[in-house]
Amino acid sequence: MTDDREDAQVPLTQVGSGEEKDAVMKPWMRWMPAWIVAGLALCGTAAAQDASGVFESGGASFEIVDAYAFRGESALDGEPVWVVAVSNETFRDERVARYVDRRYVLDNYFRSDRSAVVFLEIEDDGTFRGLSSSFGPGGGCGFCRDASGAVKVEVDGRRITGTLAWTGDGHALDAEIDVAISSRDHGEPLGAGGGEPGAAYMAFHRAILSRDEVALELAFSRAVNTDWAEAAFAGQEESYLQSWIEDHPKEIDEIRGWARDDRAVLVVAGWRAGRELEAEVLLVREDGNWRVDDEMVRRPAEAGQRP
Repeated sequence: MTDDREDAQVPLTQVGSGEEKDAVMKPWMRWMPAWIVAGLALCGTAAAQDASGVFESGGASFEIVDAYAFRGESALDGEPVWVVAVSNETFRDERVARYVDRRYVLDNYFRSDRSAVVFLEIEDDGTFRGLSSSFGPGGGCGFCRDASGAVKVEVDGRRITGTLAWTGDGHALDAEIDVAISSRDHGEPLGAGGGEPGAAYMAFHRAILSRDEVALELAFSRAVNTDWAEAAFAGQEESYLQSWIEDHPKEIDEIRGWARDDRAVLVVAGWRAGRELEAEVLLVREDGNWRVDDEMVRRPAEAGQRP
């Protein structure tokens, strides 16, 4: 959906390819604002104090109300940088932090026609490197670089603070940020195969391939089973199950991961229809058993940050 009004105060780009989404979606697809579910959404509703200001691009603009900071890779050359995502929506920090590739999940499953995201890149010494965005009609920027080196903020390894006032390539940023840097620590390494969470994922994998619905119910978390039941009640059970099946790797090459307390994240390398895939899998331990809470699949060329 687009909006050609001058200076519209709403994001103007659609998530992903722009194709219409299924009515029933996997949990991470439902985190767009139209599908907010308490406790699961990537975007929250509480007032944020991490950032303020305005971003303008291509005749459109949005008010910045929140920021999320993490260590990532530059969209320009893959070099390590500090990344600050700013948006007109508030981020649910704890949920985002469960993923390894924060940029990917924010760009693909937070950003929507209502939720804008602009990624600001900052060097270790606080120098503003540039930004990337997909916002407004003709306002996208794969990477807009600031070559001046004149704009700087403070980075102390725990927080990023300061004023970012920059104009270039048809974009204008005027923002105050004071944001904690999200930890990259996902817990203890699980070793080859992913340990017990990896074994639980392989049980899920076998259930997906055989479409064993009894085994899938045991493999899914309570939250996923609730979504499944709601889809069935709405007469859309098949669409819901296909949303899990259609992108899942048919062959698994490698599983690595990390766990802390009752949460784990796996990075899975595999194949489907002759294409190499990489998946991030969130698991939760419920009643003593590890269960799949989300699977986000992408091609390795789309993959970004790794621990």
